[in-house]
Amino acid sequence: MPPSSDDEARVGAESGAEEAKDEPHIAVRVTRSGGVAGITRRWQAEAPAGDESHWVAVIEECPWNATPPTDLRADGFMWRIVAVIRHDERSVVLPESAVVGPWATLIRVVRDASVEPGV
Repeated sequence: MPPSSDDEARVGAESGAEEAKDEPHIAVRVTRSGGVAGITRRWQAEAPAGDESHWVAVIEECPWNATPPTDLRADGFMWRIVAVIRHDERSVVLPESAVVGPWATLIRVVRDASVEPGV
């Protein structure tokens, strides 16, 4: 008995799910809070198809395990960055003075790719 169209659809959906598991899921959330007005801004983006390796390189360049500086200033900004590569989640909270080099690059990449900038 030949497979029905329902069987073919189920098999197609299952193989599509398998393909999705193989694709790297890369997402980054950035939150900036504080400042004189105390306004919180958020940016979130996922790596576009075909650009995953660039995003992984930018995320990996950041010193996630380093102890961030503690030079907090009155009315200064604080940044929270959460990056997910597949099931590996990393997060850090940084004062404004630490948002240089790789951190600044990562934030710029996310802000540029964010679908709802600053919301």
